[in-house]
Amino acid sequence: MTETRADTPPPRAQARPSTAVAVLGPGQVAEAIGGAGRIPYVAVGSVDDLTGSRAGAYSAVVVVSHGMEHASQRAVQEYASARRTPWLPVSLDSGWITIGPLVRPPRPGCPLCVRRRQSRNRQDASARRLLRERPGSAPRETTDSMVPPMLAAAVARLVRGELDGLVRDEPDGALLVRSELDGLVRDEPDGALLVRSELDGLVRGEPDGVPEGPDAARTDGAILRLSVLDGSARRHRFLADPWCPWCADLPPDTGAGAIPGDRPLPKDKASPGFRLSDLRSRDAELRGRYVDAETGLIGSVATGSVGGMPTAVARLAPGRVGHESQHGYGRAADYRSAGLTALAEALERSAGERPGGRRTTVHGSYEQLAADAIDPRTLGTHPEELYRLPDYPFVPFAPDQKTSWVWGYSFARAAPVLVPESAVYYGPPTGGGPRWMFESSNGCAAGSCLEEAILHGLLELAERDAFLMTWYARLPVPRVALDSAADRRIPLTEELLTRRYGYRVTVFSTMLEQRVPTFMTFAVNDTDPARPAMAFGAAAHLSPERAVLSTLWEITSLMEALGDGFDPDAVAPMVTDPLLVREMADHAALYTHPATRSRAGFLDTGGPPLSLGAVAARAGWPSHPDLSDDLRELTWRYLATGLDVIAVDTTSTEQAAGGFASAKVIVPGMLPMTFGHAYRRTEGLPRLLTVPRQLGYRDRDLRPDEINPHPHPFP
Repeated sequence: MTETRADTPPPRAQARPSTAVAVLGPGQVAEAIGGAGRIPYVAVGSVDDLTGSRAGAYSAVVVVSHGMEHASQRAVQEYASARRTPWLPVSLDSGWITIGPLVRPPRPGCPLCVRRRQSRNRQDASARRLLRERPGSAPRETTDSMVPPMLAAAVARLVRGELDGLVRDEPDGALLVRSELDGLVRDEPDGALLVRSELDGLVRGEPDGVPEGPDAARTDGAILRLSVLDGSARRHRFLADPWCPWCADLPPDTGAGAIPGDRPLPKDKASPGFRLSDLRSRDAELRGRYVDAETGLIGSVATGSVGGMPTAVARLAPGRVGHESQHGYGRAADYRSAGLTALAEALERSAGERPGGRRTTVHGSYEQLAADAIDPRTLGTHPEELYRLPDYPFVPFAPDQKTSWVWGYSFARAAPVLVPESAVYYGPPTGGGPRWMFESSNGCAAGSCLEEAILHGLLELAERDAFLMTWYARLPVPRVALDSAADRRIPLTEELLTRRYGYRVTVFSTMLEQRVPTFMTFAVNDTDPARPAMAFGAAAHLSPERAVLSTLWEITSLMEALGDGFDPDAVAPMVTDPLLVREMADHAALYTHPATRSRAGFLDTGGPPLSLGAVAARAGWPSHPDLSDDLRELTWRYLATGLDVIAVDTTSTEQAAGGFASAKVIVPGMLPMTFGHAYRRTEGLPRLLTVPRQLGYRDRDLRPDEINPHPHPFP
């Protein structure tokens, strides 16, 4: 039992804070905020004064800072976090006055989160950084003297409107906000009307824009930016950065937390594609939550037409123009659906770089953790000779090497299992350590719940595994009769490709031993040497016709892109040196060269085509009204063929804010999709040698020297 000395003062938390608000910072903006009002706003000279004789007496803090000077904000964040005191930053920088965000410790979301979002979204972020680092060349910052007194008064009233409802014991804080703004308009008619009308327009035009409740504020999860030039105002929403050094507080990753739920998940008949809900009903909400050019997780969603197909791109970070594959892309029958597909894919990709929902807690070697861990070698490794290439970024696996591990769920063991963090996320391990192999977003998927994400992640693995198995083992897979489709868009899309581009289009059934409907599309140019020679696509879906339509739409967009950038002379060196195939785009570009046409000769054997009905009959997928039954059936098919299914919950705080979940699905023994021929992972996967015989394509197992040596053509 802890003893208490008689002379020990009572804990400071027992003191009831007053309604006073501390105002920290110099200049007329700070002085205007500290002027007379309903609630005392007390000027303090420094953060040290907050912790002095009045420590614990302030119910909120306002911090006014200038330019890039944010040291006072960091100090106040530490002070406020220790006391759970709300605080509001006001920043003057580059022609703008920024109010917010309202920080409510321990809730995540702080001004550093905002600055990190802005830095990632601004295309000129790197240039601005260089200017600031170069003596004498930094851009001129907004100073306090540049702010007109009228605008300083407007800022003061906006700040009071944000905090008065929070500080006072009032049942209707929103009324106080309105009264503050109404008073602003009455007291400051010149210019203040512009601020009020701008903010009112933002509130009216933004669904789910302003939080509701007795202590709600416009700067909850948002900032207000006022132009020093004309007083106009803009409101930008943001999500707390899960990796923010100031306020992030991720829960620890645990084995118990890796176990997915076992619950009924009735499917929505109006939502096609084995999904539980239709995102189209949430279009405005999702765009309002995630898309903002200044502070959004997604900088923009742009739509257009490629080959007559509505397409969209959701840009996660416009400043990173060299990483186009990290954005979200969508294709659909209409522009709204394409935009939502792109947005969902961007959310999926945003969670794939590093853990954003749980804090990695396990660090050690496989030798130490083998009882609870998977053997990384079962995931496929690079051929031994590749590790000897100069500057190769990966090292051979050794059991005593230490690295970070995350918890996943093994459906075969029916128990949690440790997985190398580098096999789940494609960024560097958070705790350091070696990287044994190239990893991509292969097997990543998002959904309205974890089970839905796992189902679609496993379908993506099936698609890529079947494509690579067909290519590396050179399987003479059967053609599909597209005119047998009940969905008449399928033969119409085939005809479009033929008439528009002059390509002969063939779809092959690449179904493997788990009997999941998977397909490869092959488009070959037999007529026009000025156009790309070949293009490939792939798809998997529990509905064969949906998969076929998807792969035809994919190749329609791909043909347009390949045709625009077709340059056989630029591609020619890759024909003779496969190690020059270094990036994702190189794989598709290589097979635009006419010299590669013979490499796909194993595909078209001229045998009788399969009807889509025959493919569906072979798959034999039962009709389930519940998504949990679909997931159970799909995982059982892999377990029945001797493979394990491991699911890692990768849901980030950003995804969870919109009601999404994401997963990385791993099936040891399946062929992992990699990009860059030097990063192919074909070693340690005996299934690559045995499945061709099991499926009846060969009368014996494949020898290692018979594996297709050419880079795969996956787009």
